[in-house]
Amino acid sequence: GEYTAPLFSERKRSVPLRTLFSPLLFNIYGTILKWRWYNPSMELRRLSKSDIDSIIELEKHHAPDKPHYARYDQEALSFIFDNPESCEAIGLFDEESLVGWGAYRTNWSKYNKERGVYEISSIVVNTDYRRKGLGEKILNRIIEDLKKKKFTKIYLTVSPLNTGALLLYVKNGFVIFDYKPNVYGPGADRVFLELKS
Repeated sequence: GEYTAPLFSERKRSVPLRTLFSPLLFNIYGTILKWRWYNPSMELRRLSKSDIDSIIELEKHHAPDKPHYARYDQEALSFIFDNPESCEAIGLFDEESLVGWGAYRTNWSKYNKERGVYEISSIVVNTDYRRKGLGEKILNRIIEDLKKKKFTKIYLTVSPLNTGALLLYVKNGFVIFDYKPNVYGPGADRVFLELKS
């Protein structure tokens, strides 16, 4: 009969899987390592009144819309920086670009007139930087700051539709203690969470 050469060599080629997948796994691991634990360009620092325009710009493009979140305006931000004895704002910078921020306050409403009670009033992260643990990084910095102030309770409110934020806070020890409808207008319901010392 007529001989037909095989399309593929019959000789088995033994290539370890690690040879094929090591570069891919290295790149994935490197990316995770860079973002979660080793990103020297990322820096957390206290914000000041000179950062107001950057905060407004960040919130304009990256904060959730109502009813999920009520964006800060110039007046509300000025209040934070004009009252440093009761308010504080933390920014997360990638080099000199503000990519996330958080704020807390005390002794300003009926919910936190008690000594040692603080409210986390905002945590927002640039959408291009999400799912990298950066919101948690800001949250942990706020908690550490408040530990130094000997907090008795930290509380916050979240839209029940903002499941990502709810999961973040519950994961970090916050528990739900209340639910109120229409807090910021029709449909703007809020879940209240707290973390006790």
